[in-house]
Formats: sequence, C-alpha cells, structure tokens
Amino acid sequence: MLEVMMPELIAATKDFYHMTGIKIVLFDEARRLLYSYPEGMCRFCHTVRTSRTLAEKCLHCDRLGFDHCDRTRKPYIYQCHMGLSEAIVPIVENDTIIGYMMMGQILCEGDDRRVWEAMDAVTGEVPRTELEEGLAAVKRVNTTFVHSALHVMSMCVCYLYYHQIIRSRREELCERLREYVAAHFAEPLTVASLCQRLYLSKSKLYQLSLQAFGRGVSEEISARRMEKARELLCRGEESVAEIAGTVGFADANYFVRAFKASEGVTPLAYRRANRRRA
Repeated sequence: MLEVMMPELIAATKDFYHMTGIKIVLFDEARRLLYSYPEGMCRFCHTVRTSRTLAEKCLHCDRLGFDHCDRTRKPYIYQCHMGLSEAIVPIVENDTIIGYMMMGQILCEGDDRRVWEAMDAVTGEVPRTELEEGLAAVKRVNTTFVHSALHVMSMCVCYLYYHQIIRSRREELCERLREYVAAHFAEPLTVASLCQRLYLSKSKLYQLSLQAFGRGVSEEISARRMEKARELLCRGEESVAEIAGTVGFADANYFVRAFKASEGVTPLAYRRANRRRA
C-alpha cells in the first residue's frame, strides 16, 4: 500500500511531463488511480472510451500491462488495442509490488498505419472526426525517446521511494490485520473475506501474516480459536456444542476433531483434566 506525499509527488510528475511531454499516472498496489498529471484522458482516448466495448478493451490492455509487471517485476512497454504506446514501471519493496507508475499515451514512429487501421475498424462505434482530431494532438516520438522516457520514469520512481515521498504502509497494514483477526476470529472468517476487507491478494495477505504473526493467517485464526476454547472449557459450564459456536465453528463434530488434533485430547477430556488439577 502506498502513502503519497502530494506536494513532492506533484512536483516530480510535473517535471517529468514538462521534460518529456508525456502524461504520467500513479496507481496503488490494487491498481487504483492515485494521481495523474495532466489530469484526465487525452482527447483521443476519451473518444475511444465513449464506446463501452472499446472502453473494456482499453481496460483489458491495462490489465495485461499490470499483469506483466506482476510477473517480471520490471518496466514494460506495450501497445494498446488502438496502436498507441504506453509503459508501466512497478514500485517494488522486498519483492512485493506496492504500486505502479504509468506513462502514455504516445504514438511511435512507424505505428501510424496500425493506428489508422484500428480507427477504420471502430469508425462505426465512435465519431471518426473526433478520433482524427484527438490523434493529431497525441505526442509523436521515436523508439529511442520512448526507452529514454521509461528510464527517466524508473529513476523518478527510485527518487520518490528513496526520499520516502512514496513509502510502504506495511506496518500499518500489519497492525490492521492483527486488530481485525483479534476482534473477529470467532466469526466465519476466511482468507477470502480478509483479502476483500484489506484489499489484498492472497499472496500479499500471506506475506503480511508472516510478518504480523510468524505464520499463515489461517493458522493464526485456528490458534486463537483453540486458545479461547481452552479458556471456556476450564472456566464455564457451556456444552461442547455451545463452545464450538462461540469460537467460530459451525459444526460441533468438526470442532471436536480440530481440538483433539491441536491438544491431543477431546474437549471433554481436557475439561476433566484441568478441573482435577484445579
């Protein structure tokens, strides 16, 4: 997760734009837009996205770019379905992607034919005149310029990260995970529900859990449930079925099996043994 110091970030993105003439956009690890300069889409892309079908194709191209960065952890240059070039630089901390910086949209030399063919294919879906006027405003560059701009953007990411203009909020996320598990372990808590609650992938949740608990989150939830069950068995008169429900087990038989696997004895045997010691 990223924390963005807006004044410094705005200055850095403006400098990049004024130097290259290329739009730059920052996303968090969940691929949510955080900031862009200049704001809004270029006229060409805005016209394309007036079509729902074409807008979905645009988003699909972006997803493929993000996915490529997830696999390689390296900057990536690609062409969208309309033939314009874009690039993504992953922001990585401890081999975990915590955000992305994207630049685009630009027209590389030699790609005019591909763009015009794409425009011909969608003429019936969006206004041709608006597409042509939008394309006229798109920055035209050669391949060397694109790679140089990508290197500058990569250096920009390093600069922002080094100076903590962009920094991970991993400790904050770990604390949120600890607090949430402590408060809700007795509920029907699952890895999927935690991922949805904290906006994390399963792999990132596992990494956070190792940092927060020293083990997987499912193991942590199970351990907390067993701890609470032991407490209730020793101090109260609730039935095994009631205790099972209290600590988060919908099936009492499954609770008995889980408890025996954890403690080596059944819940009733544990209760008798501990009461005799008391």
